[in-house]
Amino acid sequence: MNHGNYDSQRTMVEAESRKMDADYRAQKSFLNDEDVSFGAWLGILLLIAIPFINIIFLIALATGERNESLKNFAKAALLIIVVGFILATIYNMVTL
Repeated sequence: MNHGNYDSQRTMVEAESRKMDADYRAQKSFLNDEDVSFGAWLGILLLIAIPFINIIFLIALATGERNESLKNFAKAALLIIVVGFILATIYNMVTL
């Protein structure tokens, strides 16, 4: 019986399992209350710099099951956008 082929397949399955476990841990760290990485913050800040996309992204971030700090950040950013929109509307109404 050839056990070499079985051992190599087993090794490949174990390696894939370790990779999936590492991917899961990386995703889990973004979803729970652990620190958010530099790359994640960079991506978030780039996305909220794009008009209209920022509002959709912030709503998704604020309502999703993500890191509590990211949810609070998104809520605060949305509040600032809404207050700015209201103030701009009032200013435009007064100056007409």
